[in-house]
Amino acid sequence: MLVFEGFDLVHYLEVGIGWARLVPVAREEKTMRGSLKSSTSECASSAEHPLMRMERAIWVGGVALVLGLSGTACREKAQILHGFQAKMDPSLSVAEKTALNQDAQRLLALEFRTIGRQTLPRLVFPGGEDLGTGIVKYLDERVNHIFSSSIALERVLRFGPRTSRLGALGGSLSETSDSSEPSPGQVMATNIGMAAWLMHEAAGPNDGLYARLDGEKQFATRSRIGWIQLGEAYTDARVNSIDRLETLVHEGRHSDCTGGLSQEDLLRVRFGETPANPSCGHLHAECPVGHDLAGLPACDEHPFGAYMIGAIFTATLNNQCINCTEEEKKQAKISALDSLTRIDPTLVERSLNGDFGPPDLSSQGLLENR
Repeated sequence: MLVFEGFDLVHYLEVGIGWARLVPVAREEKTMRGSLKSSTSECASSAEHPLMRMERAIWVGGVALVLGLSGTACREKAQILHGFQAKMDPSLSVAEKTALNQDAQRLLALEFRTIGRQTLPRLVFPGGEDLGTGIVKYLDERVNHIFSSSIALERVLRFGPRTSRLGALGGSLSETSDSSEPSPGQVMATNIGMAAWLMHEAAGPNDGLYARLDGEKQFATRSRIGWIQLGEAYTDARVNSIDRLETLVHEGRHSDCTGGLSQEDLLRVRFGETPANPSCGHLHAECPVGHDLAGLPACDEHPFGAYMIGAIFTATLNNQCINCTEEEKKQAKISALDSLTRIDPTLVERSLNGDFGPPDLSSQGLLENR
């Protein structure tokens, strides 16, 4: 019996209790077969979308923009979209901007059944009177600037003389495609902000790492700096909007340094190693022998990592979304199954049984004496 009110992930995905049945599913099943359904796509509608009912703040470049209740729901939706677009780097291609705008509009249009505050989705995506608002806030806190897959990081990131390049950390902070299409291990996106923050802390405040954004220096002074670089797979024609939204949720989890960065792990980073605490950055581990992605940093070995959070998001879409098409729900189910294949089945079961307590969505910085 699960400790999280009514959230049985296995039941949500209708795969029974046989964890061994969580196997990779062919990517071609994820191909879009029609336009996305959006109940709020027509601004002429008089019904106010749940995300627009409450006063809320979004963070753009560290500045809180409060969106009040004045004006129409359409105007408020336009403001939220404008805030999201402000996070897009000029380096993004037309295809990347189109995909991101489509994803943002779909996210704002999602509507969910009302569920209890102690259910697992509400514990992972808190902060609103409805689940949709919680998901938007989750992303808003963790995704702050999005770079193109084509841009060379040396063009935007500046390394001090004692700051090493991102190196192996980059692969531990990426989401890769599944084992069928587009190709094994092709990168969907990478959270370069977490790697940059670790490098910045390792180098020290006077020799850290920064990016030039809008002509100004922005130092990587916090784990949730939220610099995301898209991968080539993000705009692949065989990748759908559900996959892309899950990717943003996944990469957002990499912005959390849960438990903080210890002094011992700081030394490890200085010597070019990854932290011993994988929850700081929710770093991926190499997939085991026998896995379709064996040897690649594309699996998780700790509770509530990026793949688990992504699976909770897509499983919730599959079960609780009230304005998703059947095709979208099918895609969400496939995506959740793929994420779960990246986690040891025993770890999944223990997480859902509450053996590790509720999911910790906090983020700490450098710990002084630990």
